[in-house]
Amino acid sequence: MEQQLSQTILHTYFAGQATPLQKQMILEWLQHAENQELYYQWLEAWEAEHPQYMADPAPALAQFQALLDRQATPAQPTHVKAPAVRRVRFRWWWPAAAAVVIGMGVGLFGRSLGYRHYTTAYGEVREVLLEDGSRVTLNAHSSLYVPRWFGGWGRTVRLEGEAEFVVQPTDDHQRFLVETSEGTEVEVLGTTFAIASRPRGTRVVLLEGSIQLQTSAQALTLEPGDVARIGEEGTIHRQQVDSVTPYLAWKDHRFVFDETTLREVADQVNEIFGVKVEIADPTLARRTVTGTYQAENADDLLLVLAELMDIEVSQQGDDRRLSARQ
Repeated sequence: MEQQLSQTILHTYFAGQATPLQKQMILEWLQHAENQELYYQWLEAWEAEHPQYMADPAPALAQFQALLDRQATPAQPTHVKAPAVRRVRFRWWWPAAAAVVIGMGVGLFGRSLGYRHYTTAYGEVREVLLEDGSRVTLNAHSSLYVPRWFGGWGRTVRLEGEAEFVVQPTDDHQRFLVETSEGTEVEVLGTTFAIASRPRGTRVVLLEGSIQLQTSAQALTLEPGDVARIGEEGTIHRQQVDSVTPYLAWKDHRFVFDETTLREVADQVNEIFGVKVEIADPTLARRTVTGTYQAENADDLLLVLAELMDIEVSQQGDDRRLSARQ
């Protein structure tokens, strides 16, 4: 169909008065990504003019989540490309618009439009300014999920990867909650901290203020200078450090190593640049390196280390291989 839809039809739908034919028209119109943001703009404008239609978000979320669970593999037209985001389970504050989405029974639409998705490519560092004035700096290969009604129904975000958060306090002392994919929660009011949630593990570093760290096994309050690492069973291992600066060196594309094994360096290269590094033998993998190095791509870092450690770097397709120099 022609991808145009009158604002009047959507207003009719928002008011719960749309006909089955109009609902089908909206459904088809929303299959096109360029229309999805426009939908939310019109919805926000309409709700501002009709506050009596605002719903309690808790039951809307429960019904919406049940719908998503029933439609784990929704059918999609062959000409529609699904948005490149994954489903995120935010808990209690899903906005009233969820009720609007529920009525359509659109699994794809509900999963992609409930939040904004900020992402970084390998080697990229990006800053995101949230509606409450809080600032998030994303490290490479990271994702931040922010609900579209952030601030109005709570301040909860989800992080995959690594980021620094500078949280702005609010007049009503509204908490700010960061959730990670493995279940760690960081709760603050106003502070500066950094989270790394990678396959190798989760680490939380507190720069200023105070935060409450919650896992499946433990809760702990961190103080400035604390570095907390989350174990496999959810246990928290806390360490007080003299300086947290090395944990934020990535913001300037710097790598800080302190008796770091070559195996750990290879893992970081894979996380940050998406380049797999093979190490020829276990003895070489256990060698350590100390120092600070500037690098904006994998080869910049590996070639410097090769000279320092007297090793060879060879390319195998998109991968790299480290071996002892002959």
